[in-house]
Amino acid sequence: MKSMLNAWTAGKHVTIDESMIKYMGRAMSFMIQYMPRKPIKHGIKVFACCCAATSVFLSFEVYLGKENSTMESSAKDIVERLILSAHLTKHKGRILYTDNWYTSVKLAKALYEKYRWCLVGTISRTDKKVRNDDDVPFLKLSRGALVKVAKGSFKRATLPVITGTNAKYYIQCTTWSDKKQVMFLHTYLVEASKDNMVRRHVREQAQRIDINGPTIRQDYAQYYSAVDINDHDSAENTVSNRTTRWYLRVFFSFGYVIEQYLLATMLWCMLLQMD
Repeated sequence: MKSMLNAWTAGKHVTIDESMIKYMGRAMSFMIQYMPRKPIKHGIKVFACCCAATSVFLSFEVYLGKENSTMESSAKDIVERLILSAHLTKHKGRILYTDNWYTSVKLAKALYEKYRWCLVGTISRTDKKVRNDDDVPFLKLSRGALVKVAKGSFKRATLPVITGTNAKYYIQCTTWSDKKQVMFLHTYLVEASKDNMVRRHVREQAQRIDINGPTIRQDYAQYYSAVDINDHDSAENTVSNRTTRWYLRVFFSFGYVIEQYLLATMLWCMLLQMD
């Protein structure tokens, strides 16, 4: 993997999410996970880091379960291990896209202050009434309150942060009313959101209508799904799902990654020849 990374340069946008390796065996039952929203719903869970523009795997970490892992299992620690193992921290200015499980104010601060990276991610809504420095400023809306809020409306709150070197940056939280309340935490595109039209189906009218959306929603939708795209491409892998040697399942599954690098290298050589 390290030698392949030397031949591949990741882009500005990077995505971290869970990936699934299709596996139905019982050799390591504690590793088997069920994730119904993933293209591969049953198998070995892997924390994966991808280039958001090309969906190429940059690093991964197999989930071993809380009882068997000797490393810190917090979302912030997993993110840092993935970007460090992919040798991505040599360059500043990258943007990381994450989902609810990874996104936090602590992660946003750590990425910017340590590596000068920006974070864009959805964050879990909370109904807590006790606030602290690392909490988001908006409360979770009840179903009754959400019905009364106009679909497409959004609000933002910006927090200025001063680093130890007196550098200043901003963390912004944007809450948006779609079919449900969606909340983004980001240190990128920290500004007054411009109207960004999104098409949504309305059951009562039996048609699609345009509603407003914040600028950060479009950016997140464009770059977040890289890991799921990779899962779609590898879902038809023909390696046997039932084997006692689960590590072979991991190895052959990531043979698809090697194929990606080979194709990218061939394309690059062709472009060089054309020049």
